[in-house]
Amino acid sequence: MRLGRLDEALVSWDPGATWEVRCAPAHGTALVGPDAVVDHHRTLGLRTGQTFRQRLFGLAGSAGPIVTAYVRSHARMGHRTLDQPTLITFELTGGRIRKVIEMPGDVAAWCSFWSH
Repeated sequence: MRLGRLDEALVSWDPGATWEVRCAPAHGTALVGPDAVVDHHRTLGLRTGQTFRQRLFGLAGSAGPIVTAYVRSHARMGHRTLDQPTLITFELTGGRIRKVIEMPGDVAAWCSFWSH
């Protein structure tokens, strides 16, 4: 997705896939469908002058349908900076992404950053 090859990336997504950021209730509404996820990340990029990045540090699989990504989230808005670890879990069904849960390492700082 980050490389702009959305058609290729979205083949791996279930049409009803959800993405949820575990944060304060106001920020915790699940996005439904791959297009909503793409729009969400596009919006984060626009809000931060394209500085929002999540650098992958590790992936862990299980014997089941769960893959966990360990990332470092970074963004800037004006004089404010977001820089923290984030855990993202991907649930796969039939080899396609069905559910994603993103858990910021510091929920208060995450919510404060995105609330302004």
